[in-house]
Amino acid sequence: MIIAGLSMRKYGGVGGTNGRNAANWGATYLLLTVLLVGTHFGVLIAVTADGPVSGFFPIGIPITVWAVVSLCHVIFSGVGLVRAARWQIYWVPAIPFFGSKSPLPQVPQAPGADPRHTGAR
Repeated sequence: MIIAGLSMRKYGGVGGTNGRNAANWGATYLLLTVLLVGTHFGVLIAVTADGPVSGFFPIGIPITVWAVVSLCHVIFSGVGLVRAARWQIYWVPAIPFFGSKSPLPQVPQAPGADPRHTGAR
């Protein structure tokens, strides 16, 4: 997802924005996976050092959070695929590793123009 997203940035416009957003989400998901699965095994080793433990929690908290994040990943990817096929910008909450995470592209203003004026009445 990261490589595919970054390869779309060169096209600009909706494709570039969606590519950047996909790369940001892919990198965020990768980071969360490494942290949560690593935390799960760290807690597992620390808690079971003295012997077996009964019950799923607290050992299962990081892996449960990772399962929820993975479900969000599947949903975000599916919705993003549909929105990208319709040439719509799709923004997901991600760490902006590869640039701005603004949901709307910035429209350049004419020199000296008031940025608060949108032209709508």
